Parts: sequence; C-alpha cells; structure tokens
Amino acid sequence: MSILYLQMDVSSEEQVAITMEIEEVDKDAEQDITLITMFFDIGRANWPGEFKRDVSFYVDSFKQYLQYPYKMVCFIDDRFMDQVLQQYISSPYKNKQFIPINQTWLNNNIRAWSVIENDRAIMESDEYKTKLLGRLKVMYPNGVPTENVRNHMCPENLFPEYNVINHSKIDLIAYAIENGYVTTPYTGWSDFGYFNTYHRDGSQLPQSTIDTKKLQPNKITFCLRRRIIPEDFDMHWTMFFGHELFIGAFYAGPTLLMKTFQQLYHTCIDEMHKEGVTDDDQHVYIHCYRKKPDYMHLAIFENQDWPKALSVYQNQETVGFLIPD
Repeated sequence: MSILYLQMDVSSEEQVAITMEIEEVDKDAEQDITLITMFFDIGRANWPGEFKRDVSFYVDSFKQYLQYPYKMVCFIDDRFMDQVLQQYISSPYKNKQFIPINQTWLNNNIRAWSVIENDRAIMESDEYKTKLLGRLKVMYPNGVPTENVRNHMCPENLFPEYNVINHSKIDLIAYAIENGYVTTPYTGWSDFGYFNTYHRDGSQLPQSTIDTKKLQPNKITFCLRRRIIPEDFDMHWTMFFGHELFIGAFYAGPTLLMKTFQQLYHTCIDEMHKEGVTDDDQHVYIHCYRKKPDYMHLAIFENQDWPKALSVYQNQETVGFLIPD
C-alpha cells in the first residue's frame, strides 16, 4: 500500500502527489469514520508559564495514534514532516494520509488564518486589556499577581495564533472532505496532542477504535464538562469568566453535515469579532449551539475531569484486540 503524501512547491502553490511504498496492513477495511488532525508550530516552546510546549510534546503524542487502526488525514507542518513520517514507517497500520502545510498554505486555504488580524487587533485594544484585568480578579480572588502577569493569563487571551489554530479545525475538516481525502460517512476531529494531554497521568489508553453507533446519526457530537446556562450565551460574560465548558480536542459527526457546520462557525466568529471578542473554539461552540441547536448533540460529563473522548466512544465489542505499548 502507499502513503499519500502531498509535497508542496510554495513558490508556485502547486501540489504534487508523491508516494512512499510501504507494506500494506489491511486492518482498517471496516472503518466508517475518518479522524482529522493537525500540527503547526506556533512557537509554544517560547511561551511563558504552564502552557509552554515544545515540538517533541506533539510528535511524541502523535506516535500513539500510529498504534491504532484509526483512518486519519493529518495536516503536518512541513518543517517536521520527516519526523512524523519516520514514525509512521514502523506503524502496523497504513491508513493515514499526510498533507504538508506551512504559513503560506494556511493563509491561502484556511479561512481562520485570513482573519487573524481581527483577533490581533482585539487583543491589542485598550478595551480588551481592561476586560482582562477583570478576568484576572476572577481567576485570583485572593489577589492578582503583580509580577510576570502574562505568565498567569490563558493563551486565548495572549496569542491570536492560538485562537486561530483552534478555529482552523472545522476548516481543515472541510478541506479534507472537499478534496476527496474523506470517503467515510462519519468524520471527526482529534487533537494532534491528544494523548500527551489526556493520558499524561498514566491513565488507561483507548483499547479500540471509534464506534460510530455511539454518535448521533444526524448531529455532530460534542463533549462538555457541564450543562450550558443562559449566562454562557453572553459573549462578554463568557470571555470575562472563562469557564471551561466544551472539550475541543474531539468532536465527530456525519460527514455531510460538516460543511454546513463550517458556515455556521464562520458566522459566529464574525459576530464575535464585531463585538470585540476573541476567544478559542469552545466559546464559538456555545454560539453555534445558540443559533443552531439541532446541529449539535451535547454529551454532558458533569462533576468529572476532562472526559477522554477516544475512550468514551471506543467500540466495546472490539476492546482487547488492540493493546498498544
């Protein structure tokens, strides 16, 4: 079998398909969902505070995907494509497609990146900075830190690239579908760093692949840490308090619904920008639900840690056939 690996000539913006011949392991024949993921380095190795992550965090995390027969489309920063493919060569499952990306490709193909200056302008505005001071008082009721204040802020308040990376998810899903990389009835998003984020505590890894019978057939399934309350629909209230609500690391649903959801997502982003609000994807999902609740199935996990979606939605009938190292 061959890996599909698209090599891009940045100067001409033409993509030329080349292949790497690798022994076929046909264990994904019955897969009915394709997972989309992405890695693009936005310089997190240089960030302050607890949100600092270097490239190895993501590449090492992605290795776990290669131990499963997930059918995937992977958008990879072309500066690190060789590292990823080197890992893939030794994977027992050859059902991943790799698309190299860079800043030029993102600017030309992903809508979220075309409006990043809106996010940047909002973050640099005096009005926004004043709101952030109020948010810090909520985060630190016993006293706002007076030194290295930036180290105590969340990335969605500091880095427009972080917000745009998150907003790119639905655009990358739509790109993969529109360009024929997805042939399954269901499509899902799963973060590139999922395993190092949700299983760094040593918790049990998924033991099987996704069971689409657990997903809603006519809606996109999202995981939440609590129920939505009326205050959540107020953009400024949500930005001010910054409550954790949606789990943006995974969502999945019918492939045919993804393009419609992308259009809804864009509408909500534009409305937030007009209100002087920039935030990460979980804030946008709130307004998508406010506008079109029939598009979204909300799976609530109250009084729990962050739900491990790849385990929650795994196929119990096949648990045990695959136990990764």
